[in-house]
Amino acid sequence: MEPEAQRKIKTIRKLTMIAAIIGPISLIIGGLVFATAGFVLSLIAFLKARKLTSVEGVPAQIAKTFRVTTMVVFIIDCVIFAIALINFILVMQIIFAMAENGTLLSFMENQLGMSGIESGSASVWG
Repeated sequence: MEPEAQRKIKTIRKLTMIAAIIGPISLIIGGLVFATAGFVLSLIAFLKARKLTSVEGVPAQIAKTFRVTTMVVFIIDCVIFAIALINFILVMQIIFAMAENGTLLSFMENQLGMSGIESGSASVWG
């Protein structure tokens, strides 16, 4: 293979590997930030793998293997991104509801040890 083709294959392999690792990790830590990073990296790898068939010096079987691999990682990262986005939306609704009725302030005082917060009113909004 030509050096240019080897460089492109190496780039696609790295992007796919990072996306395959960072996507599932976002379910444990990182949340929406890591899920977005995994989604974007897998999308870039998928688009580069699609162009790999037109690069001279790359065997068709290698190009097909990379295309399938990046497609699987992309689909997995899409599902993880959707789960993280739904989780983010649901958690933000709970936090806003707690902020409106004043329980967020008492939660921060009791659970997080932030007793120095002045609680003039029950609502965060005044």
